[in-house]
Amino acid sequence: HFFVNQRVEGLVELAETRRLDGRAQRKAKVFLAEKKSIFGIEMSTIWYCRSSLLILTALLLALATYLLKLSLSRY
Repeated sequence: HFFVNQRVEGLVELAETRRLDGRAQRKAKVFLAEKKSIFGIEMSTIWYCRSSLLILTALLLALATYLLKLSLSRY
């Protein structure tokens, strides 16, 4: 807790307050929130980011493989 930036901690607390606000008409999408929701599934932000990076990496690798096969088949 010694190395935590007080400003960042305040932003995280504000984000959680806005996310959990019962008066809001719609659910807020807050970048610094502790939990994220995707397709109705709620997960921690860390797992949300991990799965997003994994999916993006897999898609880019598949695209690179396709383009490499396409370029090699021409020769």
